[in-house]
Amino acid sequence: FKSNLNNPIETPNSAVRGTKIYTVGLGENKIEPEKISTLAHDTGGDYRITNDTIVLPQFFAQILGSVIGAQEIPEIGGSYMLNSGEDKAVFIVVWDRDIDGAGPFYPRVIGGGTGTNVNPMNVDSLSFATKSKQLPNDSYTFYILEDDSPTFILEGDWDFRIVDDANTEVSLTSAKKYVLVDLHLTTDFAFNKGSYVTGDDITLSATIMEGNSPVIGSTVEVYADCDIPMEGIGTLFAKTKLDWAKILKAYAVTDQKIKRQPIPKTGPQKEMEGSNLHLDDLNKRAVLTKALFQKLGKNYVDKQNSKLRLYDDGNHNDGVADDGVYANTIRNVQHEGNVTCIFSAYDKSPDTETRFARTETKSTYFGVAAD
Repeated sequence: FKSNLNNPIETPNSAVRGTKIYTVGLGENKIEPEKISTLAHDTGGDYRITNDTIVLPQFFAQILGSVIGAQEIPEIGGSYMLNSGEDKAVFIVVWDRDIDGAGPFYPRVIGGGTGTNVNPMNVDSLSFATKSKQLPNDSYTFYILEDDSPTFILEGDWDFRIVDDANTEVSLTSAKKYVLVDLHLTTDFAFNKGSYVTGDDITLSATIMEGNSPVIGSTVEVYADCDIPMEGIGTLFAKTKLDWAKILKAYAVTDQKIKRQPIPKTGPQKEMEGSNLHLDDLNKRAVLTKALFQKLGKNYVDKQNSKLRLYDDGNHNDGVADDGVYANTIRNVQHEGNVTCIFSAYDKSPDTETRFARTETKSTYFGVAAD
């Protein structure tokens, strides 16, 4: 579903409960971050937010990975590292048709234990490779490669280029590359709570496991690169002179009981709610926030960056040492707003049997603490 301040998000009905919901926000001042953050965390999904459309494909690739049991790996030193035990990899190219044309454009990937070259001219003849079906107006393509040792081995470093259908390398302004691998080695990046208020600490963690064994060692490094609000919405309200009561009155909606219809006996089970919206506290905040940023005349985003290393030493809110749980804490977040962290974990060992790299972006929301 899509929502904005003119179409506020409703609380999930019983047909949705039990289903993971992944939410993505575009424009920190154009949505209801507190609601979509809570919606994701309460259903077991994840929340991500950005002001830049260029990162949206990465968010959707990461969500795809969560759904199919795979995870994005980053490019390191010009290549993508696949380690022992990974049986499947997905190489994805995404581009903007308005900038770089209709394409199609494809991955060309070379590497692995057998030095395999997969490109648009030979992919259909390879037993271990599957190419995405190209539909009109598509702006992405991908290959799925599956390890079928000893004929084809995924393990190793992969060179990933973008080519046209004649296998000629192209340089595109908008194109992005993403690689997902199956979760033989799992990295669960997380916040310690589903919701926060100003003044709370936030503990960031990464649980890294290979099967049932924790992944530890001096060559393993884990980081969280976080953007944290510097000035709260409440401060901006206080600074901005507007007749807030008049604004609320203009947007007022009659408070009615929610109407419910029976769940259909056949077809998708849905629980329909009445179209009238109850103007609860969060919806009031949405209305006022919209008016605030209209008055400011810009998308106000004021963040400070905090990059933390996460440790598995028993001294950084990570539990016991050497259990595969890496953590660290940002203390006393003072301002309301979104906190977005780019997590990364990798093993720099020269031993290709143990090397790995993982990355994921997640967001959470800090509301205002009650007096």
